[in-house]
This record gives sequence, structure tokens and C-alpha cells, in this order.
Amino acid sequence: MPANRKLLIFTAIWCRPCQQLKPYLKDLEDFIECNIIDTDDDPALTQQYNIRGVPTIVLVEDDKELARTVGVQSASKIKDWINNVVTKH
Repeated sequence: MPANRKLLIFTAIWCRPCQQLKPYLKDLEDFIECNIIDTDDDPALTQQYNIRGVPTIVLVEDDKELARTVGVQSASKIKDWINNVVTKH
């Protein structure tokens, strides 16, 4: 993936689905840069991206949002989602 493309992964320590997502993130790190944001620790960024539920994964390129998905998904489904989004842009 280009260096200017990354995932912003909004989570919270109290969120059980967010904890279920964590093992998949290790599989994604070789594919794309992943920035994990705890919504309680960074309310400004959470508000900037209008996050309403966690986990929320936002695909950005040059700090511009391309797409988002909410909920737990496997690493392979997230990779497929990224590839689908990228081919449309």
C-alpha cells in the first residue's frame, strides 16, 4: 500500500468487539499502516471523524477519508474491503 494510505481504527478499552478485533490487526500491519485510536483518549480525533460506534475502521489517503466500516471483521475481509475501495477511487 502507498505510504499515504492508512487505517484509522477507533476502539475503546471497554469495548468487547474491539478486543475481538485486535488479533486481526497484527495480520493487517504488513498490508497497510494501522493507527489505533482509543476514543476515550483522543476525543478530538474521534469527533473530527464523527465516530458514533466502535470499532470503526476508517480508510484514509492523504488524510482524506475514502471509506469506513463498523464492527468486527477478519483481516482477510478488511483487506478485501480496502482493495474494493481502492479500485473504485
